[in-house]
Amino acid sequence: MLHDFTDPHHVTAGYVGKPGRRTFFIQAEDEHVRMSFLCEKAQVKSLSEAMARLLGRVGDHPATDWDRLAMELREPITITWRVGEISLGVDPETLLFAIELGEYVPEDEDREPEEIRIRLLPDQARRLCAHAFEKITEGRPACQFCDQPLTEGVAHVCPAMN
Repeated sequence: MLHDFTDPHHVTAGYVGKPGRRTFFIQAEDEHVRMSFLCEKAQVKSLSEAMARLLGRVGDHPATDWDRLAMELREPITITWRVGEISLGVDPETLLFAIELGEYVPEDEDREPEEIRIRLLPDQARRLCAHAFEKITEGRPACQFCDQPLTEGVAHVCPAMN
């Protein structure tokens, strides 16, 4: 395992760039290191949705108000690697959440992917969940049928309506 964030003081998801040209990241930082993991918008969305479900299972919910400025990505953003797999869990007794990120490794590379684990307190999980959801909704609106982004002034050919 590349790193185990057992006591991170900053965990967030966000993007750089303008709508339609955004690059998404999951970022974690503790007293020793800051790591930024390149990911897809859909991965951030799935992480937020799964975390909301887990919060519900332990009788909690995403934050309704949080320090949005404190949750922004921190510079410099140096890509550690691209995320391939994301796993999420919670210990129902301690209420500690765990996010595990697995590196994307192309099939033609003969090596095992790197992995990291990020452990979150319930309050960190609430804020990350809400912040990640807010970040993915800041982009272009999505088609209600196919979930593809809509661009103002450009005709949308919806594959779901074919």
